[in-house]
Amino acid sequence: CRDNFKHCTDRMTIISDSLIYDLIIATVFLLGCIYYLLTAQFDYWKNRGVAFVKPIPLFGNLKDQFTKKKNQGEVYDDIYFKLKGNRFGGFFELWEPVLMIRDPALVEAVLIKDFRHFYDHPFKVDPKIDPISASLFNLTGADWKITRNKLTPTFTTGKLKTMCEQIFNSGGKMIEHIAEESKKDK
Repeated sequence: CRDNFKHCTDRMTIISDSLIYDLIIATVFLLGCIYYLLTAQFDYWKNRGVAFVKPIPLFGNLKDQFTKKKNQGEVYDDIYFKLKGNRFGGFFELWEPVLMIRDPALVEAVLIKDFRHFYDHPFKVDPKIDPISASLFNLTGADWKITRNKLTPTFTTGKLKTMCEQIFNSGGKMIEHIAEESKKDK
């Protein structure tokens, strides 16, 4: 190969007669594969006939969050209003499809009646590191089921009424106490 460089480069080409063309073709093919992998999931909501916010490659619908133009709440708020007129709709966190429910009756059905089917949440929390964040909304799988089964009897209608009465009574006593203390300070 050292003596005959032209002959050596001719043998290195795969598709065309030029190494440069082969590199360009390989680069375009590689970029096409990467683009496909980044956007393959973007037909998820369309294939299911669900209204969705059109995503962009690499970021999904979270570009403004990644570029620090908006915080997570503002991004979700924008998505919520883009889905106006729909009871629910889809969007993408990166390339992961996410369902957003807008209709309060549907939210009630998901959180109360059909909760057994909607127990996994995207927020993963380690209770050993952050025990306060280990709430029912952040737990997943078996931990979620166990905690919900423990909490459900606590929040019956009768018990909630009793709790409200106790809160109102305690609040009234606190207001009276603050009023008495403020009179003493004058």
